[in-house]
Amino acid sequence: MNESDLFLAQGPASWADSDKPWLILVVDDDPEVIAVTKLVSHDMIFKKRPIEIIEAASAKEAKTQLEKHPDIAVIVLDVVMETDHAGLELVKEIRGTMNNPNVRILLRTGQPGQAPEREVILDYDINDYRLKSDLTSQSLFSSMVSALRSYEMVRELEFHQKLAFQTLSHQLAFEDQLMSMLDQPALHTDVMAYVTGVNQAMSDLMGIEAGGMLGQDVGSVLPEQIVAAVKEREISEDQVGVVAEKEVSWANGEGKTVSAQARTQVFRMADQSPGGIILTLRVGS
Repeated sequence: MNESDLFLAQGPASWADSDKPWLILVVDDDPEVIAVTKLVSHDMIFKKRPIEIIEAASAKEAKTQLEKHPDIAVIVLDVVMETDHAGLELVKEIRGTMNNPNVRILLRTGQPGQAPEREVILDYDINDYRLKSDLTSQSLFSSMVSALRSYEMVRELEFHQKLAFQTLSHQLAFEDQLMSMLDQPALHTDVMAYVTGVNQAMSDLMGIEAGGMLGQDVGSVLPEQIVAAVKEREISEDQVGVVAEKEVSWANGEGKTVSAQARTQVFRMADQSPGGIILTLRVGS
């Protein structure tokens, strides 16, 4: 079992802690509105997890609660509080300064003239907009469930992206360790032919610092004859493990001809999908 397999075996199955309730922040300077929201949600169960309501009577209190509870899933937010646009300013701060793109924001107002619906939806990163006069218990319930479902999808996607990146990092680090043990120049690429790892022997041969090669398209760091050997390879499931060899020659920085046998092999990721190309060069004497 390599490092990537070990990571997958020990890694979490999901981003969510199933023992904790969903956190919904209700921001409103009217205690009755908060009371109604709590009444609507007191027996809600979503994905086997209960709802916990956190209260805030102003935008300032809401920021404090968001800092205290970074895993708040939904904000039910009034527009008019300490100022006529306190809620809208808070939306900007949440998405901007606080850099929180995940929390779902349900904006509601009792004074639609202060925040016209069309302008708010276009100009602010919110997920729902409701007039308090139109927001019945059932519609509030439906809006909160919809927001929780959206939040869950966003967090699951984020989790799997991070998991994939960590898995890739572990696997590439493992491959780098193997390549560093090779006397032959070697590098590996992703499926788009960008360099994801390189050993010192390849760096010395090409006259480019290893760090300067990482993240670059092979076409910008290798001679065209070697690039052709890499890019002509089909990266597919049936090519995983298949080795191809090709004689190549090129002029180095000193104008001298260098000949080598380019050996390319499609490697497999920890999830068994094709991951890219491993290239090794056997340079002639």
